[in-house]
Amino acid sequence: MPAAFAALIEVLLAFGRWLIPKLIQYAGPWIASALLSLGLSWGTYKVVTQPVLNYIRDAMGSMGSLAAQIVAFLAVDKAITIVLSAYVVASATKVVLKKKAT
Repeated sequence: MPAAFAALIEVLLAFGRWLIPKLIQYAGPWIASALLSLGLSWGTYKVVTQPVLNYIRDAMGSMGSLAAQIVAFLAVDKAITIVLSAYVVASATKVVLKKKAT
């Protein structure tokens, strides 16, 4: 039984020695781009999207109550947030990748 266990451990270690360099080679760029995207998303949300949403909420205060209820029911603020976030993150990604390339 101990010999079988030792053989299993040796096979697993050999597989690990083969797998780890492959993961670093292929998954490394994907992980780096994912972290870059997450960082850009968080930064743009705090710097750009949140102040714009606050402005929209303040502007909705001057609407009539029926219009405000319709806008809230249709989730217009969430739609604006999604579109604005996508636009800002795409623009920021182009800028960061352009600076990284030069």
